[in-house]
Amino acid sequence: MPAPAIRIFDAPRCHLGEGPCYVPATDTAWWVDILERRLFEAPFAGGAVQVHTLPLLVSDVSVIDDDRHLLAAEDGLYIRSVADGRLTRYCSLEAEDARTRSNDGRVHPSGAYWISTMGREAEVGLGTIYHVMGTRVTQLYGGLTIPNAIAFSPDGATGYFACTEDGRLKRVALDPVTGELCGILGDGGGQAAR
Repeated sequence: MPAPAIRIFDAPRCHLGEGPCYVPATDTAWWVDILERRLFEAPFAGGAVQVHTLPLLVSDVSVIDDDRHLLAAEDGLYIRSVADGRLTRYCSLEAEDARTRSNDGRVHPSGAYWISTMGREAEVGLGTIYHVMGTRVTQLYGGLTIPNAIAFSPDGATGYFACTEDGRLKRVALDPVTGELCGILGDGGGQAAR
């Protein structure tokens, strides 16, 4: 088996680096530095890593298409134009609560988006996980502290997440067509939304 190709990017150090994504069409990696409000763009083909300044705290980058990204930010989800960096608010997410910001996010195989929020000072119980389909935002779990590690099985029938505070991985049954909850498979910590 051949050794995997490894590329080390020469990029400025992040204060709190998060939310990486890879775009196969452009062979480019993207990630953010939440606290320094920066977005990094790293082409695998070579060239310098570009750093884009952001006007708000952003925790996750997801690809919409070759021209647009979805950014999870402190007060909502934004569409970012790759060409000029213009941000357009897509929908609000806890915009009325200045104590919280977005944290971890992942796109489900159905195209739905799971995004978590947490207290800016990691306050106990302020964390929540949401399901976003179109502009419909539905709370899945609340009462968490630092929701992280959102992931999905390849078939979309199982979802995973952790609360960094309690150190347990949760496993939940999902509708593979929508990415919505069907039931709890693991310990199911946190409080299920009703």
